[in-house]
Amino acid sequence: MEMFAGKFKFDKEGNFDPDNGEVPRANYDEILWAIVTVFQIMIGDQWNMVMYQAYSSSSKSAVSYFFFLVLFGKIILLNLFLAILLGYFEQASLMIREDQENQLLEQFKVKSNKVGEVHTPRQNNEFAMKLQPV
Repeated sequence: MEMFAGKFKFDKEGNFDPDNGEVPRANYDEILWAIVTVFQIMIGDQWNMVMYQAYSSSSKSAVSYFFFLVLFGKIILLNLFLAILLGYFEQASLMIREDQENQLLEQFKVKSNKVGEVHTPRQNNEFAMKLQPV
């Protein structure tokens, strides 16, 4: 932030003018605007314009700063997006698995009730009496 603070001043044509120039919206003068500018660069919204303004108002090292900011910012945002997306997929998968388990449990209960109806306790006692030695 200190590298570009107070240096973004340009005239109407976009030329660097440190004395009479106006400060563009994307600047590093205040912490809030610096955060907004970094976010703008990471999402790719006219980041090249901000890079050229930084290049013309400071030094050639601005290009390397923007290169690393774009490269690592995109990786971080991509990983964040994928983590959120995979979290939603995992949550949906758990809900589907829970529904399937509930359906299997209901099927098991229905089958166990049918088995209980076929073999009544009286039939089981008669069968046990037949198995006892005389």
